[in-house]
Amino acid sequence: MEKLVLQNINKNYGSVVAVDDLSLTIEEGEFITLLGPSGCGKTTTLRMIGGLEDPDSGNIFIEGQDVTNIPAHLRPTNMVFQSYALFPHLTVFSNVTFGLKNLKVPVDEQRERASRMLDLVGLSGLEERRPNELSGGQQQRVALVRALINEPAVLLLDEPLGALDAKLRKAMRFELKRIQHESGVSFVFVTHDQEEAISLSDRIVLMDLGKVQQDDSPRGIFESPANQFVADFVGVGNSIEGECINVSKRAVQIKWGDGNLANVPTTEDIPVGATANMWIRASDVRIGKAVSTTDESWSGNVEELLYYGDHVDLLLQVGESDELRSIITAEQFYDENIKIGDEVKIAWNADRVKVFVK
Repeated sequence: MEKLVLQNINKNYGSVVAVDDLSLTIEEGEFITLLGPSGCGKTTTLRMIGGLEDPDSGNIFIEGQDVTNIPAHLRPTNMVFQSYALFPHLTVFSNVTFGLKNLKVPVDEQRERASRMLDLVGLSGLEERRPNELSGGQQQRVALVRALINEPAVLLLDEPLGALDAKLRKAMRFELKRIQHESGVSFVFVTHDQEEAISLSDRIVLMDLGKVQQDDSPRGIFESPANQFVADFVGVGNSIEGECINVSKRAVQIKWGDGNLANVPTTEDIPVGATANMWIRASDVRIGKAVSTTDESWSGNVEELLYYGDHVDLLLQVGESDELRSIITAEQFYDENIKIGDEVKIAWNADRVKVFVK
């Protein structure tokens, strides 16, 4: 069942195009993330869904009803903000039932719903505490319950984990996903954090300059980027400029750097002489003993390294003009005693390379 449909939505702020002819459909129970850099239009889109902004043109449907001209308080949506926006003078119970009281829901039903929802998020027994007596993660859960308790058709989340520290933010991802599964509510989540989007979403809508660049599963976004922008935005990768010097039915040969040659499988129609970017994730760039004698390989030097405990991020200098990133395991790093300045063999998984014509 289609819970939310956006049809040809446009929004301008003077001469600035915030959202450009956006169309999107969200099914019942889906967790959709609007992802992109600052100014891409994701938060404006969320606010238009919630009725906090009006589109210049286009239509918004929720559960089949055109809500384009319906005010925010009459739409079957609720929003969770980054700041939580809890009432500091009210208890947890009074915060989460605030909307039910305004709707004149009977007190017994308020208590039943509050008990059920607080149990869902692990806050049973904290009903009489005030926000300043809760941790950041607990406050976030109260904000979620307050938004969900009115049983919205669509829950809108605007960077809801942004105020948490890094460790708690990762822990809350599990909670958020579990809550979404158990509630069955369609979530529309806004973030600029690629890792957050990939770990939480059923689908990611990646935006730039008000337009959708790719609407796909997390795996599709990560492994099969639709264009150079998507490739560069999601994850750590390398964009290597070169010239297509040979074409066959299943591969192209790219000349890059100081005369290096790379053969790349592709189904794209790339003409000889075209300037092309080879794009490869850092995790698919192998070095040292991970490079076999049968691999197409090159030589480079370790220019810099960052140690993260379970992996090491290397910056490699290849020739005079190219730098590559490679992510290797800490085990390989220690086993080969890799140091800054070392010369290493470099290879990549050719079937993981994407070629974009400039």
